[in-house]
Amino acid sequence: MDGLLLIQWKTTKPEHVYKNLFLEGQYSDITICALGKSWHLHRIYLKQSPFFQSKFSDSWLEGTSNTISLNIHDPNITVESLQTVLVYLYTKQVDIDASTAVKILAAASMLQLDAITEKCISVMTASISVNTAVEYYEAGIKYEYSQVTTAAFDWMLLNLFYSFSKNFKELRKISVELMTKLVASPDLAVELTEFSVYTILKLWVLLKIRPDWEQFTNESEVIETCRNDHEKLNLQSDKSKVFKPAFQALRLPHILCHEDHLKTLEEDELFPLKTLEKMAASLFFPASVSEDKFLRRCLRLGRILIHPMSYTWRWTNFLFGARLLWTLSNESLTVKMDRSLGKHRNIRLMLRVKATSLDKGGRSKATQSSGLQVITLGSLQTVVLTMDKVMPYPLILTINYLILRPDNSTNNMKDHMTSEARELHGLDL
Repeated sequence: MDGLLLIQWKTTKPEHVYKNLFLEGQYSDITICALGKSWHLHRIYLKQSPFFQSKFSDSWLEGTSNTISLNIHDPNITVESLQTVLVYLYTKQVDIDASTAVKILAAASMLQLDAITEKCISVMTASISVNTAVEYYEAGIKYEYSQVTTAAFDWMLLNLFYSFSKNFKELRKISVELMTKLVASPDLAVELTEFSVYTILKLWVLLKIRPDWEQFTNESEVIETCRNDHEKLNLQSDKSKVFKPAFQALRLPHILCHEDHLKTLEEDELFPLKTLEKMAASLFFPASVSEDKFLRRCLRLGRILIHPMSYTWRWTNFLFGARLLWTLSNESLTVKMDRSLGKHRNIRLMLRVKATSLDKGGRSKATQSSGLQVITLGSLQTVVLTMDKVMPYPLILTINYLILRPDNSTNNMKDHMTSEARELHGLDL
């Protein structure tokens, strides 16, 4: 009988094999039972799966049985996804899209069908979006497909602020472990300044602990409702302490640079005052810093550039009284000290600039980096990145930097701070 089936398989059109053998079960010699359904199938087809091949071997009791019952506990494997991969064994055809990829990947992984898992991986890496990124990331970890995990994580690094902050349902799905990893990454594309990271963390926690989170439509509504309900975050409480690792991954010293942000931290009371004082002290860096230390402690800034035009903007670093003026013009990104806002000392920066071109799905099409560099800034413009003319917009521009102690300075960094900054950090007391 196997020989007859083999001839039919090779000479009959797939749709006929599907109808006569798979659906109608003609000449069936094995029954597969799983998830409350039975399939009357054929060993010669099922043997293409290493999973079933081992079941049919002499070392398994099922080797001579006419029925195999599968106890499936993976919630991602459904009747539909299992049937899809079983049909593939008969027809060599499978349709996969973003809505079915994870479920089919789960079933194909169980049956050890590499051809299907490879197609699932291809579909998943090409269809990452705010609606699929978390699910894909978790599936990549669960089934050990690093390509999927890495692609989904990289997408979230670029889009945490630009997509998730507007999609509460998907933001709420991010696990503590994943959020902690995102917040800690030096490649996180921060929207504006480090304070944005703190803000989205608070929003994420409030959405997770509120059972009525679906009623909210914007961030201010969440914050205001929780304030009116006296829902105050407390990282020591049983309900909120699970989120503590994500807050510990914050780069707090850079948030403390801004007086308004420092005031918010004090009002929120998520961190003891002594912790904030200790963090403020950690902003003082030596004249040189290793690359590893730079990546762990650098200030992360970012913005999205929609159209190819000239841009000029400022980010203020209050600790050193430094006002940096950034300009993007004719594919060159430059930075200088803005003397129009007052007289300041020249400063040394260790920095890295990255420009990432996005497609319509928020995926990276091209990336250009300045690499790690150390520059001394004064009133003259310094070019930090010259972009290729072929880099299409929109772009996400991410800038990482640390202010270094001047080579000829003392170890006491308060000598190089403005009186405003010294007062802010209690160094004039």
